[in-house]
Amino acid sequence: MIWTEVFAPAYAPVETQTLPHPLPRIMNVAEKIDNQVRRLPEQTQAEVLDFVEYLLAKTEQKPVRDEEQEWTRMSLASAMQGLEEESEPEYTEADLEERFSSS
Repeated sequence: MIWTEVFAPAYAPVETQTLPHPLPRIMNVAEKIDNQVRRLPEQTQAEVLDFVEYLLAKTEQKPVRDEEQEWTRMSLASAMQGLEEESEPEYTEADLEERFSSS
C-alpha cells in the first residue's frame, strides 16, 4: 500500500477564488507532507506511516490520561471527606509504635 492510498482521501483540495490574475496556490501542511512522501521509496513511506500512527495513538491517549487524573482527584477527595472535621486523633503515638521480637 502506498501513501496516497492511505492518506489522499483524508484531506480535500483547498478551493481558490477566481481573480483577474492567478495567484500562486498555497499548499496546506497535509499537501506538503503528501508531496514529500510521494518522493520516498515505498519502504520509507511505510516508516512514515508507522510514525504517523504512533503520533495519533499518543494524541488519542492524552484525553484518557486526563480522565484518569480526574477520577484520581475525585477518589482522593472522597476518601479524605470528613477527616478535616475530626477534632482529636483516634490513636496516640503509643498506639502507632511497632514492637518486634527477636526470634
